[in-house]
Amino acid sequence: MSKLVITTPFGVTFSFPRGWSAVDVALKGKPARVRVATTHLQPGVPAIRNAQGQELYAAPAQSPYPVTALGDFNAPPTEVTGPYGTFTTGGYDDAWRTIHGPGGGFTAVQDPDLRNLPSKLSSRIDYVFYRPTHLSAVSARVIGDKVRDRTPTGLWPSDHAGPVVRLRLHWPIGGAAGRLSSVVRTGRR
Repeated sequence: MSKLVITTPFGVTFSFPRGWSAVDVALKGKPARVRVATTHLQPGVPAIRNAQGQELYAAPAQSPYPVTALGDFNAPPTEVTGPYGTFTTGGYDDAWRTIHGPGGGFTAVQDPDLRNLPSKLSSRIDYVFYRPTHLSAVSARVIGDKVRDRTPTGLWPSDHAGPVVRLRLHWPIGGAAGRLSSVVRTGRR
């Protein structure tokens, strides 16, 4: 786990750990699993964020299951030396780009008080990556990005909009007999 460590002028040290979580999801009634990893990488310090992205990339590398990694990567797709480049040059596909191409899909960022109007979403830093060996993107959309998504008191649901992606799992995997397609929904809310 990578972390940002800050020492104040008074000698007090604060640590801000950032990590990732993964779960192996079993598909109801099927002998298949998908490893789903999620993260929120460190904003503002590219060296730490990039190290965290490399750690997340390496962690599921030996998974016996198909892998998807999703979350707030805090880096645009144009930053090829950051987490986006690590994943896309390392064998993962970007679900949004697969479905819609390189444009749109903006997920960041509204004002901290969530009251801004119009929307300030102008960059894409939240992703759903997947290994295309046994997974394929079926659909991708963004939620929480429309004025109608605001609360009755006028707040955006989050400072980020959330990508919602449908992935299809292709069989056979690991010698399983037959062919089956199932849908795994991933995304950020």
